[in-house]
Amino acid sequence: MMRVLVADDSILFRRVMADALASIPDVEVVGQVSNGRLALQRIQELKPDLLTLDMEMPSMDGLSVLDALRQAGNRTAVIVVSALTRQGGKLTLQALQKGAFDFITKPDTASAEQSRDALRTELAPRIKALSMRLGIRSILHGKSGTN
Repeated sequence: MMRVLVADDSILFRRVMADALASIPDVEVVGQVSNGRLALQRIQELKPDLLTLDMEMPSMDGLSVLDALRQAGNRTAVIVVSALTRQGGKLTLQALQKGAFDFITKPDTASAEQSRDALRTELAPRIKALSMRLGIRSILHGKSGTN
């Protein structure tokens, strides 16, 4: 079971993202937060496998969250969720350089239902790939502990 924390300053987008994630098999949304500072607190408490991270949030932005995770040695995987703008693209590239697993673009759709479906389509293969990566990592760490 992949445990996911959602961080976005829009309550509507958090709800849509949580619904999209919950519709993916073997995914459990363990929390939702409105800014980066809260995300770091909840990561310590909930120990999620994955954080979906908005880049532009009040109090602490996505890049600052990535820096803090890296400095703390935290291995929570991060998928950046960014608006499709030149600024968003620049921030996404910086996020990938700072260790984000992948990124998706926020959908620009007419309804919450269409957004949920678009997010599910984008997230499902990334979560499957991440799950495989985490499985391999745990096998490798398990073997290295027995040598």
